[in-house]
Amino acid sequence: MVDQPLLPLKYGVDYSKLDPFKLIAQKAADTTNSNAERLGHKFMPESRGESAAVFEEEDRYSVKVIEGLGTKNAIADLLKMADGSEHYRAIARCLLATAVNDGVSLGADIYFVALVINAGGNEWFTDLERAQEFCSGIAEVCNEIGATWGGGESQTLTEVVFPKSSVHNIAVEGEIKPKSNYTLLRKIEPGDQIVILPSNGIQTNYLTACRDLIPRLPKGLSTMVEFDGRTYGEALLSPSYIYQVVVRDLNHNNLAPVYMSHLTGHGLIKVMRSTAEVGYVIEDLPEIDRNPDQGVAIFKFIKDWGQLSNEEAYSKMNMGCGFALIVRKEKLAETLKICTKHFPRSWHAGYVTNGPKRVELKSIGVTFFEDALQIR
Repeated sequence: MVDQPLLPLKYGVDYSKLDPFKLIAQKAADTTNSNAERLGHKFMPESRGESAAVFEEEDRYSVKVIEGLGTKNAIADLLKMADGSEHYRAIARCLLATAVNDGVSLGADIYFVALVINAGGNEWFTDLERAQEFCSGIAEVCNEIGATWGGGESQTLTEVVFPKSSVHNIAVEGEIKPKSNYTLLRKIEPGDQIVILPSNGIQTNYLTACRDLIPRLPKGLSTMVEFDGRTYGEALLSPSYIYQVVVRDLNHNNLAPVYMSHLTGHGLIKVMRSTAEVGYVIEDLPEIDRNPDQGVAIFKFIKDWGQLSNEEAYSKMNMGCGFALIVRKEKLAETLKICTKHFPRSWHAGYVTNGPKRVELKSIGVTFFEDALQIR
């Protein structure tokens, strides 16, 4: 364990710099809202700044998302160079999770997937073992959630992407039917309850900082993670959970949540992604420091070796929390029953209270206020 202060970990995404660009993009995009009306579709302006774009059609809403993955791929490549192990089936699942979980958070059932691969050279496509694992992984997830893989684009970007490296993008489309399952039709109110579904490790955020930690470790990616039983590299590449089946099951049982949030970038701050001026009190969090199990050991490892404060760790990593549901109090018991059927480690985490807008993590004494999440 480190015994002296080190330089802060480097982040690939600095949201204090990225979010202002997003605000400019949203303002410009607002000028295009009415264009789809020529085809009989209506863009839902309240979805601007949410995790997916929503269009109203006659008997349903359509939902569209595009996401990407880069640094996690690079870690998979480093492991293959080190020991020959192949991890691109996990990468496929992680890539799909970035977009599917975002669409699902608004109540969508995803049915279409398209893939874009940006490679640093033609040789990336010649590794047939990797190709088989990756493509099989994409198809496996599609069959699992009931989506059709409709094609995509393969690009060779010499002198743009590093040689032997790749950046992947995924686009998905889904529908919300009946329309009443659209979460943004509902209002979050004090007294609503917070249910959290577990993550399977880091998911798809914070990987640049995780890579920056590698040279500080005794054996780099091969360093064993205490309480986990795997190496650091293996733990980083845990395939992300996909929450489509849970939301589909809730919708089919008339238990559509009031609001949902996919907890990736911004960590636990993302619980307050909604525009509602309320507070979110989280009373129960995974035992990261006192009693870590395999599900959260990687977070303790990174927190300790990176010398992260609670404020930094819980605002950058999901810390074992994968997906947050806001539900009416009278539907809590039935919601938990369905969530634990699919993810046994799901739990009742807290409740919604009056403003000011904030996420209060009571068990560790940390509170994040509205200014920590400037995405609109």
